[in-house]
Amino acid sequence: MVLAGMWLGSLASSRGDTYTVTTANSLGAGSLYEAIVSANAHPGADTIGFNIPGSGVHEISVGKDGLPEITDPLTIDGYTQPGAKANTLAVGDDAIILIRIDGTYAGDPPHHGLIISAGDSVIRGLALTGFPTIFNGITGEVLFYG
Repeated sequence: MVLAGMWLGSLASSRGDTYTVTTANSLGAGSLYEAIVSANAHPGADTIGFNIPGSGVHEISVGKDGLPEITDPLTIDGYTQPGAKANTLAVGDDAIILIRIDGTYAGDPPHHGLIISAGDSVIRGLALTGFPTIFNGITGEVLFYG
């Protein structure tokens, strides 16, 4: 399992619209896929939060279509899921991650996990599973493939 806590660029001082993921379905209304598409279509920095009903870890299986590339500044914050919690310890980790993005069924050939081409983007509070990690030495990017 890879825990995502990456930061790309500097945070903008204010965020635009917030899109809320309300289902663990890979596509359709309330999905992470749809939230990324909507955020990309809205110019300026936006946020994707989570409010998927039910307790425990919610697994979002990246289907054969993969996830859209993030092309506009975006914060995806898994800690917005009720019950999730960011780490508060100086030593150790007491974070509670309740959103898992799984690439086990991401198609053949495999799709990317999260591809971010927009600066000023933040990904936090997510677990990424089923994506082998590949480092692109030319651009210095870590890419997650399914």
